[in-house]
Amino acid sequence: MAHCCESNKDMDQKRTYVWICCLCNNQHRVYEDKQNGGNVPFDEFHKNVRTNVVNIGHVVAMMFPWDNPEYLTRVWCVFEAYTATTAPGCTLTIAMPPKERQAMMSGDVGDINTLFKVFDTTMIQNAKAYAPEDREKILKHVEVTVGYTKLNHSVNKVIRRWVMDTLVAEFEKMNESKGMKNNHDGHNQDDLQDEKLSRLCYNVGSVMYENGEYDEALVYFKIILKKELNPTVDQKSFSANVYNQIGLVYSAKGAYENALVEYCKALEIRLKVLGRDHPNTAESYNNIGVVYNAKGDYENALIEHRKALEIRLKVLGRDHPNTAESYNNIGSVYFQKGDYENALVEYRNCLEIQLKALGPDHPSTAASYNNFGSVLGTDHPSAATSYNNIGSVYYEKGDYENAFVEHRKALEIRLKMLGPDHPSTAESYNNIVGVYYAKGDYKNAFVEYCKAL
Repeated sequence: MAHCCESNKDMDQKRTYVWICCLCNNQHRVYEDKQNGGNVPFDEFHKNVRTNVVNIGHVVAMMFPWDNPEYLTRVWCVFEAYTATTAPGCTLTIAMPPKERQAMMSGDVGDINTLFKVFDTTMIQNAKAYAPEDREKILKHVEVTVGYTKLNHSVNKVIRRWVMDTLVAEFEKMNESKGMKNNHDGHNQDDLQDEKLSRLCYNVGSVMYENGEYDEALVYFKIILKKELNPTVDQKSFSANVYNQIGLVYSAKGAYENALVEYCKALEIRLKVLGRDHPNTAESYNNIGVVYNAKGDYENALIEHRKALEIRLKVLGRDHPNTAESYNNIGSVYFQKGDYENALVEYRNCLEIQLKALGPDHPSTAASYNNFGSVLGTDHPSAATSYNNIGSVYYEKGDYENAFVEHRKALEIRLKMLGPDHPSTAESYNNIVGVYYAKGDYKNAFVEYCKAL
């Protein structure tokens, strides 16, 4: 907290006061009352929290440890953050202890996935509370007012912006000091600093890509390729990662020809440096297949996806999420071709893998599909996607009864994990509308359509 205040040059430290939430909201007295058989009504406590946040007008959210911030796991804290981001005249400042910030910055390229997992997947419905009844009432309040999706999006948006601004500031700071320091033996330290800069530059570009700021992401990725920054370790493999990220950006922009060029550059390097039987090589084949599918070149898409599947089965095994991804992508190609029988086979292969999970209470981390070793669950959004895809195949085949069953499974999961106001939940309602309409059951179709709205 001291570092946060001292780093704010606009703050008059002699006239700045800090309220500690657990004290000004009197949580200790609440605890004592409960121990003595008393109870503070939820509505009263909620009103006090909101009143304090609005009246003070500035919330400082303390993020530590950096790779698992306690703040984002507590339901009251997440709700407080949302209040501070949406109430008129309020500000949310994210603060991190210097040591934690340094640890976050010192990670290698692989840690960018940890960043995304930690700072881009906050879900209030997964947060905890000391009093179970508080958690239940807060979630109910969110459901009937703003909804899970809007609240989570609002909080994650602020956090993503903070992560990006923090990475950019660190990059600019390091880049400005580049070349200014020398070792005592006269050797320039630039080579040592270049590696840190290049990896930090990569992370900045990756976060911008995740934020949808594609043009800005390209700028940072291309800085690395200008040879201004040269990592001294594993340079060729790192360059392949950069080309791959540029391909992802172009693909997201719909520039498929440019994406294909970059993906092929990454693949060429990976084949030479890593060999064919490597997860990153499989990733390149997979990405090329995705582009071909988007372009409508289904035959080449199948060829590339099957190469990816072959490697993943050999290197990662059948029960790995990336193997499931390959089955799903092959099913998608068959579906686009109108080959519904083969699409159904591949979608079921995908679903079979996803259901070999730790159970329905496994954390929903759909954004971390590249986090090797993670497992899904029967309630995971990806499982819902598989049910949805299978339902779509049955619908196209005219098998409306089975289509209805699969879409209902998808809807049940999405309602539980994503909430009633999530776009994917609306998609499930809409698909059920289509089934009812195709069956001539217009009354139920109208009911489900209203839910989708």
